[in-house]
Amino acid sequence: MESIKELRVICQSGHESSGYLKHVNRRISIYITKLLLHTPITGNQVTLFGILLGIASGILFSFGNYWYSIAAALLINLSEELDYVDGEVARYRGTSSPLGHYLDILGHIIVYPTLFMGIAYGIYNNFHNPIIFIFGCSAFLCFALLPNYMSLNISRILQAHREEGVKTTKGIVKQPQLNKIKMPNLLSKIADVIYLASGSSPVLLWLLVAVALNSTHLFLIIFGILLPGKWLLSQFSTVLALNSLRR
Repeated sequence: MESIKELRVICQSGHESSGYLKHVNRRISIYITKLLLHTPITGNQVTLFGILLGIASGILFSFGNYWYSIAAALLINLSEELDYVDGEVARYRGTSSPLGHYLDILGHIIVYPTLFMGIAYGIYNNFHNPIIFIFGCSAFLCFALLPNYMSLNISRILQAHREEGVKTTKGIVKQPQLNKIKMPNLLSKIADVIYLASGSSPVLLWLLVAVALNSTHLFLIIFGILLPGKWLLSQFSTVLALNSLRR
């Protein structure tokens, strides 16, 4: 078996993560990957197990119990770590496939909505305040469901545009890089802060801290506002990107 340094080259080259927390996740994930490489477990099986852990986390949060919530926060962070491990295992074994990519997206669509709805239901049972549940629904929609749905449809739009480009100009229309669109300075700075604070790794870290401090309700309120803001900014940048395409 290769050393950790060699495994990083094999499993992570070309897939380096941006952001400090994602870099930390990569530093940890390779050790889990090395353990799994001694077994017949496949990348897709790791993905499915991560999805099950995420669902279990949402269920535990729904009880609204402090110690259940601690366990749930640890489970969802492990599920996030496995989201890195599955690809590393697949790349090492040479089994990366469209099915694996599909399962990865499916996991995001299932796990994070389940997580936020579980948190919202558990807090609602404790406080009996419907506003808390509304914040939970807001985070639930904007963290996973809408972004994945929108990205799917934007991909179709871009594919249609590329096909039309081939027919009319015999060229290929390049897909715009939606995260590199220039925005007004103030809006750009706001967007940078929101994106930094509301990626999956930061969100789960804040969740772990909030649960430990028994302040999960504050976490839900903050991200019930922050995540819709992130989604709106992403749609604004998408509109600018698509508008930059010329037929």
